[in-house]
Amino acid sequence: MNRIRYIIFALTASVLLSSCIVVKKESDTSGYQTISLSPKPEIEMSENTVRSIDGDMIAFLPKEWFFVDIEDHASSEVFAVAVNPDYTLSLVFMARKKSQQYSEIVDSEGLFGLSRVVLDMHQKKAGGAVTSIGKPRKIEMGNMEFVEFEFASSAGGLGTKAACFISSIGNYYEIALSPMTFRGKPLPTNSEMDMIFRSVLATVQF
Repeated sequence: MNRIRYIIFALTASVLLSSCIVVKKESDTSGYQTISLSPKPEIEMSENTVRSIDGDMIAFLPKEWFFVDIEDHASSEVFAVAVNPDYTLSLVFMARKKSQQYSEIVDSEGLFGLSRVVLDMHQKKAGGAVTSIGKPRKIEMGNMEFVEFEFASSAGGLGTKAACFISSIGNYYEIALSPMTFRGKPLPTNSEMDMIFRSVLATVQF
């Protein structure tokens, strides 16, 4: 039980979101990159599936990964949390609640607007102690589209990789991949994390 509580605490500190949204409008997305990737996982995936509460989004976990029972420790927006066998990486699946301001930004700026709003929420949650790493970019996998971005603690913490997307019925989702250090084990390299994250996104259906 203590291990589960620690995992939830670590995830809450690094990737869970607040409800306060104050975003400066920047509708010009001409400087953002769009890349097309193969809609096939680069690593072996398991048969363990993640399904949203509304049933409009599913994904598969990497092989040997397993779900953590989040009980009442996480935000109501979190519907699944999974970790790797070494407890060095976590995947958090979130359904973002809509508000009028939220919807107006997304309607105006699409997925890039959604990524900026989500990043701003991370910053608000951390009292401004979160900084973005690089620029968000659009990922195209077959007929699926995501915007991927990365952020970390302003104090130099480890980076969290995140992607947001809009389902076929208009729901907003975020998937985040975060490193965890509480076991003191060597962490996967950044390229390994990229491969894992791309593989998970390749299994997403919405």
